[in-house]
Amino acid sequence: MTEKIKTVFFGSPSLAVPFLDEIAKSPGFDLLAAVTMSDKPAGRGSKIAQTPVKKRALELGFPVFHDLKDLEGISADIFCVVAFGKILPDSILSIPKFGTVNMHPSLLPKYRGPSPIMSAIANGEKETGVSIMLLDKKMDHGPLLNQVRLMIDQSETSASLEEKIKSIGPKLLVDSISDYAAGKIIAQAQDDNKATFCKELSRDDGRINWDESAEIIERKIRAYEPWPGSWTIWNRNGTEIRVQMREVSIDDDCICGDRIIGTASVINNKLIVCCKDRAVSIVKIQISGKKPVDASLFINGYADIDKAVFY
Repeated sequence: MTEKIKTVFFGSPSLAVPFLDEIAKSPGFDLLAAVTMSDKPAGRGSKIAQTPVKKRALELGFPVFHDLKDLEGISADIFCVVAFGKILPDSILSIPKFGTVNMHPSLLPKYRGPSPIMSAIANGEKETGVSIMLLDKKMDHGPLLNQVRLMIDQSETSASLEEKIKSIGPKLLVDSISDYAAGKIIAQAQDDNKATFCKELSRDDGRINWDESAEIIERKIRAYEPWPGSWTIWNRNGTEIRVQMREVSIDDDCICGDRIIGTASVINNKLIVCCKDRAVSIVKIQISGKKPVDASLFINGYADIDKAVFY
């Protein structure tokens, strides 16, 4: 295909911005517009905020749409979707000449659904990846155009894994679309028998179950950083305080014995919490409404944390 590929980009969060940038700067593409979620209140002041994709598209000088009806009559070769935030109806998927291409941050057919990055870390996967696929009626079900693998480090968080995806995903997306439009790639159906699924996470999913193993708890805390966060409740003198565990490590030296699961102990200026099998050592902790601090500083300010029971 010698003519530029007329493209409409669909995306909303910061994850999608490098993909928008790559399409915008690629000489083989003609970016017609960006479609993103509507402005909505955000932050403590609940000020109306634009999505990161909208901010970037406007900076680059491209039109921005919120309503899918604005796409009626548009002449596009490709729709490109990266973390848009809505399922697109058939009436939209059928508009572009070459269909609608999506970037999904997993090795499809594993982890179809809205939380593949967090779920891969929480489940202890050693690798994940980036999949470029064609969208169809079913969620993350369409045929694959390309995939690359990514290793998940032992200290990986969702934030650090997202950065890896940002570093390799945009060029993979652009190259895959170019090759597909030129007839160099034949889309391959996914093996539905190998499909696994992940759900949309809420704040409640971040509540720590201290009756799980130390390994599972440590993985989930890394997976849920920064969203939805990993938290527990401390009943301090009759007042329930939400405490967020920002970083922990497994402590093989601590023997919990007959201590109640969820019991916090201060040992050698370390804050230790008993889990089902072993203990975790709190590295960074945050009281609701306060800034995160190292556990040693927290102990100095909250000496009564010793022998507290989290739940």
